[in-house]
Amino acid sequence: MKIQLLKFNWGGNGATLGRLNKTNLLLTSIEGKEPDYALMEAYIKAIYRNKEEMYQNYIKDRIENFMITSKPVALSDKKWKSYFIEDVYNIKSGTRLTKSQWKMGTHLLS
Repeated sequence: MKIQLLKFNWGGNGATLGRLNKTNLLLTSIEGKEPDYALMEAYIKAIYRNKEEMYQNYIKDRIENFMITSKPVALSDKKWKSYFIEDVYNIKSGTRLTKSQWKMGTHLLS
């Protein structure tokens, strides 16, 4: 199918509806009569399972590497310090904002 669709490139042979309708697809078939949908579905599922397994192995390796390179620190072992709000946020005075003026997704603190 990839080879058949190569003729529809970005040059002068664009993928027009007429050209697409005239294109024959080569599909597996049962005794040359009906497309073998079960085989095609099994093939696609096998590709999907392979990709999913590769992804899970990738995530597993990333987690293992993270655990090796940096061990999690308990919150009780972290150093804590007090901060004034004005040291963390840029506080500006403004006009009164009524509830009807609020916009969804807008933070009231910025």
